[in-house]
Amino acid sequence: MLDWLIELDKELLLAINGWNSSFFDPIMVFITNKWSGLPIYAALLYMIFRHRDVKTAVLMTAAILLTFALTDQLAVHLFKNTIERFRPGWDPTTEHLIRMLESKGGKYGFVSNHAANFFGLAVVSQGILKNKWYTVFIFCWSVAVAYSRIYVGKHFPGDVICGAIFGALMGYLVLTLYRYMIRKYNLNEDAVHK
Repeated sequence: MLDWLIELDKELLLAINGWNSSFFDPIMVFITNKWSGLPIYAALLYMIFRHRDVKTAVLMTAAILLTFALTDQLAVHLFKNTIERFRPGWDPTTEHLIRMLESKGGKYGFVSNHAANFFGLAVVSQGILKNKWYTVFIFCWSVAVAYSRIYVGKHFPGDVICGAIFGALMGYLVLTLYRYMIRKYNLNEDAVHK
């Protein structure tokens, strides 16, 4: 069963990575770049601090930062350095078959930090902001980031899927903690100060 999943993972990688589109190549390289999220982070901070009291806004920001810390650090220390699954560019069975649109990256890729970080951010921030359009946007962006990691040759699909699930779980745990803190300190997260 595991061998079948590994082979399917490699086939999906080659199908997605092998698309070879002169139009989408630079778009995927942009999306996968860690700095492409900066406008999203800035907009998120603006939405958090815009009309809320400082205590609530700081708690919201702390929840998002905690999610990033958990997803980013645990993805490396709990998974990558323990499981030690090669990235496609380091895997002897795929390294000669894929298009590398960026450098190979570190040796190990399970789970994808990008996928974990963005899906964690999506879950915790949509629960905090409760804005339908933001929710649609952040989940679409998270899917685009996850897909781009496969497209540019940095991750197998399984790395990304498991990273997304792990990130979503971390986001949910932090969101649960955030809601507990809101109740404990009797903060009104929905209050809009004009």
